Amino acid sequence: SRSLLGCPSAPAIAAQGPLISSRRLPGMKLLIYNCGLLRLRSCCGCTLFANPPYADERFEHLPKLLLESGADIIALQEIYESKHVRRLLEAVKEVYPHHARGDVRNCSRLYRFHNGLMYLSKEPILEQQIFKHRRAARMEKVLGSKCMLSMRVKLGNGLGEFVFVNMHTTAGGGLHPEEVDDVRESELREAIEECERGRADGFKGIILGDLNMGPEASPANYEFMKASGFTDEVLACTKEEAAAICTWNPANPLNAVGPHAKCPPQRCDHVFVHKDAGIKGKEMRLVFKDSIVQLANGEKCTVSDHYGIILELEPCGSP
Repeated sequence: SRSLLGCPSAPAIAAQGPLISSRRLPGMKLLIYNCGLLRLRSCCGCTLFANPPYADERFEHLPKLLLESGADIIALQEIYESKHVRRLLEAVKEVYPHHARGDVRNCSRLYRFHNGLMYLSKEPILEQQIFKHRRAARMEKVLGSKCMLSMRVKLGNGLGEFVFVNMHTTAGGGLHPEEVDDVRESELREAIEECERGRADGFKGIILGDLNMGPEASPANYEFMKASGFTDEVLACTKEEAAAICTWNPANPLNAVGPHAKCPPQRCDHVFVHKDAGIKGKEMRLVFKDSIVQLANGEKCTVSDHYGIILELEPCGSP
């Protein structure tokens, strides 16, 4: 198995799902979505802590939203529980027969959360790899298992082979997010190095997910990505100002009760494409913004505390 900066890594796992021939695609449609399903439950199943609340009520709507997205590849964050994973895979298997997921906890799974990362893919997965980050914020080091999930896929229509790195970088672990910019940069650097390993094998690099930074918050981490040869394709393909593209809003009732309620509105969800990948953003849409989840108290909420991003990519040089 491969390792990253001296960190142990799980063994490579073959593609999960039936092997089918790749479709010929004029481009690639990606969906990134933080599902917001973090919760701590007792042995009897009672919820002791949830951020955001109403996990089961919100999850009921998740499979339908993902199926209706039309995405070729979906990168999810914060889907932790095996029950949710099993139900999701069963619901979407006809459209997304391939998935990637990994766990590095071993015996510590009794008291540490899963990393919460997952891919759904219409295309066969050539290889997947889960890497534990070398550094983590204090609370995340004790209760979490901060990782990145790498996946290699070959796409049709001349797009070529890609290495995707799905991430959920540190949000602070009890500290203000900008107090851990150095930890987050370390995590991002590890993702860049994984893309470099992929590029050495002929794969084009894409880093995506909830990166907990952007032009509005922890801008040093955002500039680090750009200086490392990656383009923010969500912003590059829209005429909107950066501040107008918001995927996490403290005004959302799900966030108003959380630990980051005083943080500014921001886009912490990203798709960074390496400058040599030969693809560019064509169209971007914010999705899953509507309050469609009916709650027992008569109110409604969104499916997650984040909004999703759908990004259509096409070869450079396309009209």
